Amino acid sequence: NHFFVLWIFLPGACLISAMFSRTSRTRTIMEGDRVVLYEGYLHMKNIVVTSGATFCVRAKTYHHNDVIGLRFGAKLFPHCVVLRRQAAPCPSTSNTKEADWAGSHNDATNKDFVYLLQPCAELWSAVVRHRTQILYTPDIALVCLYLDLRPGAVMAEAGTGSGSASTAFAKSIAPFGHLFTFEFHKARADEAREEFAKNGLDKVVTVQHRDVCKSTLLPSSDSSAQSADGWGLPVRSLDAAFLDLPNPVSGLLNLIPALKPNSAVCCFSPCVEQVMRTCLALRQNNFTEVRTFEVLQRPHEVRDVEFSPLDAALPEAQGALSDDAAADSENEADADPEVPSPPKRRRVEPSSQPSKETRGGLSPPLSQPGQGGLNAEKPPKLRCARPIKEYKGHTGFLTFARLVAS
Repeated sequence: NHFFVLWIFLPGACLISAMFSRTSRTRTIMEGDRVVLYEGYLHMKNIVVTSGATFCVRAKTYHHNDVIGLRFGAKLFPHCVVLRRQAAPCPSTSNTKEADWAGSHNDATNKDFVYLLQPCAELWSAVVRHRTQILYTPDIALVCLYLDLRPGAVMAEAGTGSGSASTAFAKSIAPFGHLFTFEFHKARADEAREEFAKNGLDKVVTVQHRDVCKSTLLPSSDSSAQSADGWGLPVRSLDAAFLDLPNPVSGLLNLIPALKPNSAVCCFSPCVEQVMRTCLALRQNNFTEVRTFEVLQRPHEVRDVEFSPLDAALPEAQGALSDDAAADSENEADADPEVPSPPKRRRVEPSSQPSKETRGGLSPPLSQPGQGGLNAEKPPKLRCARPIKEYKGHTGFLTFARLVAS
């Protein structure tokens, strides 16, 4: 039994890791590979490694030839730093190219670099060129969970768009499953088909230029299988479906013949009115477990902040407040009871009372290196979190349902 399980899942793991890169087994970057340049959380872009090409990041020039031969996850320094390191290689390492790079990576004074990351479905959502509005990782994760996507599933998607969700769906159902994605805009369909081929997904994804909202019965080459209206798929051939359409109700009605019993569907809608019409159509067409979710993403930045301890400032503040309270009581005794007093403003002044150390003419001890003192200890740090001001996301609703077995 154990050998059977390994035989089933290991090919799938190899194919999933081979997406986007032909050399993922060695994890060495070669010419023609797609690489994600990571500058920061909000600053990422992808390139296709081409010999002789260059690119600029923060007014620094990087050469594609310096990328070839590195491993995914390495740091890439500007070309001027590479030339300087190659002219004076690190004496403690060998003369190989990767060892010279290891010496340049230890340059703590140079802060201009980018990380070379291997693309995956999550990174592709952050660096894909937006041809349309896209779904991001939180929404895509919820869709994959409730559609029960797994290796071997056959899925249909209406509204390919930029291919962000399609890439994640293909990763979830590979290597034995297949994704049929439909786009009514021909230019977007052709561009998505080309991108899937470059990323190594053409064996898992089929892109078709088609309007699934039209009710047209197309002839099928297989006489034993009839085509579903608007989708051109065999009857009862889909395990799941995802619809991102301006009018999901018409596309959903044409999809029903192609769904298997107990299959799940998901409709993305940007407004509540569209959600209401979709839910009504689902309940009228033998769907159950109709649920709608709204995913709100709010990332936070965590950092350590220094603060002054309250115990040190509390005695001085209490003394100042007691002096203000005594002065207020004297003013209230002398004031006319019929005239309202103006609002009081309290000001905390430094205490003029000498401390115990200065009463005898002695000054407080200063902190010396290696010795204790009043200022010897560093102020404690408190770990705080605050929301990031700008982050990628959008407002939308995900409606899920399941077709009742008939």
